[in-house]
Amino acid sequence: MMHHKSSSTVGKNTCCLEKLWIKNCSSLKFFPAGELPSTLELLCIWGCANLESISEKMSSNGTALEYLDIRGYPNLKILPECLTSLKELHIEDCGGLECFPKRGLSTPNLRHFRIWRCVNLRSLPQQMKNLTSVHTLGIRGCPGVESFPEGGLPPNLTSLYVGWCQNLKTPISEWGLLTLTCFSELTICSMLPNMVSFSDEECLLPPSLTYLYISDLKSLTSLALQNLVSLTELDSEGYCLVEMWQEAQGEDNRRSLTEVTHWVLANSFPANVTANFHSKFMGFWLDKDVAERVPLINPLLPTRKEKKNMAGFVGEAVLSGFIQKLVDMVASPELWKYAREEQVDSELNEWKKILMKIYAVLHDAEDKQMTNPLVKMWLHDLRDLAYDLEDILDDFATQALRRNLIVAQPQPPTGTVRSILSYVSTSLTLSAAWSNLSMGSKIEEITARLQDISAQKKHLDLRDVSAGWSGRKRLRRLPSTSLVIESRIYGRETDKAAILAMLLKDDPSDDEVCVIPIVGMGGIGKTTLAQLAFNDDKVKDHFDLRAWVCVSDDFDVLRVTKTILQSLSPHTRYANNLNLLQIELREKLYRKKFLLILDDVWNENFDEWDILCMPMRAGASGSKLIVTTRNKGVVSVTGTCSAYPLQELSYDDCLSLFTRQALGARNFDAYPHLKEVGEEIVRRCKGLPLAAKALGGMLRNQLNRRAWEDILTSKIWDLPEEKSHILPALKLSYHHLPSHLKRCFAYCSIFPKDYEFHKDELILLWMAEGFLQQTKGDNQPEKLGELPSTLELLCIWGCANLESISEKMLPNGTALEYLDIRGYPNLKILPECLTSLKELHIDDCGGQECFPKRGLSTPNLMHLRIWRCVNLRSLPQQMKNLTSVHTLSIWGCPGVESFPEGGLPPNLTSLYVGLCQNLKTPISEWGLLTLTSLSELSICGVFPNMASFSDEECLLPPSLTYLFISELESLTSLALQNPMSLTELGIECCCKLSSLELPATLGRLEITGCPIIKESCLKEKGGYWPNFSHIPCIQIDGSYIH
Repeated sequence: MMHHKSSSTVGKNTCCLEKLWIKNCSSLKFFPAGELPSTLELLCIWGCANLESISEKMSSNGTALEYLDIRGYPNLKILPECLTSLKELHIEDCGGLECFPKRGLSTPNLRHFRIWRCVNLRSLPQQMKNLTSVHTLGIRGCPGVESFPEGGLPPNLTSLYVGWCQNLKTPISEWGLLTLTCFSELTICSMLPNMVSFSDEECLLPPSLTYLYISDLKSLTSLALQNLVSLTELDSEGYCLVEMWQEAQGEDNRRSLTEVTHWVLANSFPANVTANFHSKFMGFWLDKDVAERVPLINPLLPTRKEKKNMAGFVGEAVLSGFIQKLVDMVASPELWKYAREEQVDSELNEWKKILMKIYAVLHDAEDKQMTNPLVKMWLHDLRDLAYDLEDILDDFATQALRRNLIVAQPQPPTGTVRSILSYVSTSLTLSAAWSNLSMGSKIEEITARLQDISAQKKHLDLRDVSAGWSGRKRLRRLPSTSLVIESRIYGRETDKAAILAMLLKDDPSDDEVCVIPIVGMGGIGKTTLAQLAFNDDKVKDHFDLRAWVCVSDDFDVLRVTKTILQSLSPHTRYANNLNLLQIELREKLYRKKFLLILDDVWNENFDEWDILCMPMRAGASGSKLIVTTRNKGVVSVTGTCSAYPLQELSYDDCLSLFTRQALGARNFDAYPHLKEVGEEIVRRCKGLPLAAKALGGMLRNQLNRRAWEDILTSKIWDLPEEKSHILPALKLSYHHLPSHLKRCFAYCSIFPKDYEFHKDELILLWMAEGFLQQTKGDNQPEKLGELPSTLELLCIWGCANLESISEKMLPNGTALEYLDIRGYPNLKILPECLTSLKELHIDDCGGQECFPKRGLSTPNLMHLRIWRCVNLRSLPQQMKNLTSVHTLSIWGCPGVESFPEGGLPPNLTSLYVGLCQNLKTPISEWGLLTLTSLSELSICGVFPNMASFSDEECLLPPSLTYLFISELESLTSLALQNPMSLTELGIECCCKLSSLELPATLGRLEITGCPIIKESCLKEKGGYWPNFSHIPCIQIDGSYIH
């Protein structure tokens, strides 16, 4: 492998070279002809910006070359033609590539072909219909490609990815997909900008398709697929389901999320898709990052675009929590370990420092955006950058996870070319995110954008409020006063009487001031009620002194103290010295019975409150202090009496208030033409006096019914702020939410209008997104015992500190149908109350040693997978009673030595057993012959001493159609004649296999990594050729020989 600053030419002593990487060699200019050995099987050229050309002579001896990967090579103009042995071709970030050889690619053995980010490429290879071996084709980021080649795509294609080819004009119906009989996977991203409908008629997709992914089709409004009879997975991002959701809900808007989801699936997709997915919609993931990667449709887990819309719904305030999340991601130990290995930890460290500096000024920016449009633009740019940064960090985390998984798994055998290439291909993919030139440029771009946006905050005068700066501008509202016109107040007689009773009651003497909190939502009338009490004649006679202070959200003890003094002595001037002010106030209040109103208090700091109240303790017994607040946290700090919760107005009182403001009357008797719409406006006010007063004021003297209808149909945020105080009042409540709660509030904007959701369901969705903060010392924000009875899907991934899952965890879990537990080392045993479970996946749970003694109480279980449970000693007992189980997969469980007594599930159709090295029960005792429905069997890395695989020694059922055996290191003979239904046989890495006897029914044979038997199977040359020349499809080490 060559790295970085190498010599300008490639060395000569390479006669036995099999693999060659040339990586980031910026000084490499020449690639001399004739110097590459004929033994070369793999060649990777990455980031060689000055390499002049790759001529045909470069690979004149390259007949053995099977893997070619070229990335970040701007001078590549055209590919050589002599690549007859090539099996995999990857071309990425080659800006100089404009076309392929005129005669097309001379690569008859090519299986995998990927072209990414070749921005100047004008056309795809001609005669692709002749590439009969190509199975996967990926085309991404090639805006110059306008059409597909004449003659169509490779005929045996199984997987196609087309993305970010914005100028591609060939409609999907003309891609010729209907002729691809083996085609199973299709991915389409960010193209066809005018495509409105994705339907059977307009796309002509083949019936063999099993997986479909569509993303970012900007104009798409309709998706209707019914003819895809094999489709089992559908993944869509950026495709809005809201319209279908609203249609599904109908007029009453009361359908549950599950009902609506079923309706959408049933009316848009084939029945087989609905059956596969309907049980997975009502679910959540405790791992918030995995939640967005699992390819299951969940209409309430928002896409990146929906998240941006959420931020727009509430300004940019959700950024505080989001930036904090990014800081946590950058500081992740797993990511740092990976970054150090790839030598980019310095970039990560710089990102962390810049993000922390930005986070420090965000609270100030969130305030100033209301009045400064430049700050709002800065926050908008920061939001976009934050989402791009999240994407790249997600990519890094994924690559790190994949590398860990590869390291944890045994490497494949090294005795065959295909095994080497397969492992190398995977390994290269793992490091691609950091290693290739494209990712390097992304890192540089993110760093530059972070530096730029951090520099801009200085010009916007954004301050670090956490450092003690107190000059931040607050949301300004007109301060309240004590004056009120009682004749214009409706419906507060009872409330006033209750407050007066508390005020006029003389309490026992003590050192504390009696504080009466009035609590209620913004605009409900707390200030009005305090004004009524303050101006009552009985109150005036009862108290010696009265003072009114509008505190608002800036709780400054000096300012409030000074305002109280000025209320008591309006003509006196006071200094700005808190000590002098408090001494003066104490003398004013000494042995006087006083009433003090503190209106609109937000402070939750007990120390500040205690300092403010110091002078008040000198007052006479019976002194009272009323605090109005919409924050219940203030009550716990200030209140010495029980809080008085103020409720909404009755409909009649709200109607009287509204008509008084709008018409100067108590009802609509004189204006019958406005009665119907007016009453509906009042209903919309929901008993909120501020809303009734503001809307009534906007309609004052407006007798035109059309003007009233406009108010009725308008959104509250469309009303002009200079005429309505509603939105500023709501903004103030939002402004005081902690940053993580702002995100929770913004999340609700993805629900359709009037959608009725359940509290528990919403909390779980917040948990899935990682919005809920954890209390110190508590590893779960919610106890698992609080899961709702409606839960159908539960995934727990990577929760290392979760202590146990007891039976109490799911006492109401009768609806749970899908349970996936991974990376949970403390799992000891499963709960038994899983009667509705249909799928159970257990992966990498090192603490699991056994299953419940009575076996699994899962009568409806259909799919069971147990992977990498290294300490598991036994499989579930009484598996013969699991009559619904169709698929069973056991892999990487070296502690399992035997199968349970009584045998396997009787209706099993698919069985996979792999890397259970200590399994001693021979295949003949697995009871396979009794499984009349078993059609697929895979056996890998077991029975190290097994020399023969025959009918007598395995007792396979006659229903078997597919058999795969791998890594049976001692196997020398395979003789199968009895499985009369067997049509597919795969044999891999059985290095000693030398004898084969196969049934006449076999339709496909694939042999990989079996060097001894390979020579005997060669077409018309091998000794075994006459025995299976009738098999229609034969593949040896990746090459089709028949």
